[in-house]
Amino acid sequence: MEITSRSEIPEDRSHPENTLKWLLMIYPEADLNLRIAAFGHDIERALPDRKVIRDEFNNFDDFKRAHAENSAKVIKSLLKECGFQKEDIEDICELVRRHEFGGTERSDYLRIADALSFFDNNLPYYFKRHDRDEVKRRIVWGLKRLPSDIPGIKESLLQIRYKDNILNELFRECLRIAEKDEKL
Repeated sequence: MEITSRSEIPEDRSHPENTLKWLLMIYPEADLNLRIAAFGHDIERALPDRKVIRDEFNNFDDFKRAHAENSAKVIKSLLKECGFQKEDIEDICELVRRHEFGGTERSDYLRIADALSFFDNNLPYYFKRHDRDEVKRRIVWGLKRLPSDIPGIKESLLQIRYKDNILNELFRECLRIAEKDEKL
């Protein structure tokens, strides 16, 4: 929490707790390692000297993979300093490494919680920094990360309301696009 509280990006301060909140809503039986991974999955973003830079990647997915790998490296050193067992460190790091694309049941839940937190917590900030086309691209990319087979996800998205009506309209437009692609 101390590291993320120093981030220059305002949403980084609240995103870890918000991701954990979503994880516990969709997967209340999440074990301690998964909860730690949810809290620390984006830790590299709060460290300007170690942060992966988006502009250095032509492909957004490649950027996200590098970001996840870098966060896993950062959290590994922190967990070692805190005296965690080797098995737990490996487990947490693997979850963080997979948080953008999933691939296992537990990492899939982390991916979903992260995506939901983006919409719930991060999107208003993102909207202020980027033009409409970029925001739309990012929303659609995030919606495609969400599965249609977990009850309540679509309903949760429909409950999200933003202070900015233009953002509300854009979000609803992107939800319709994602529904046509049969992702939700």
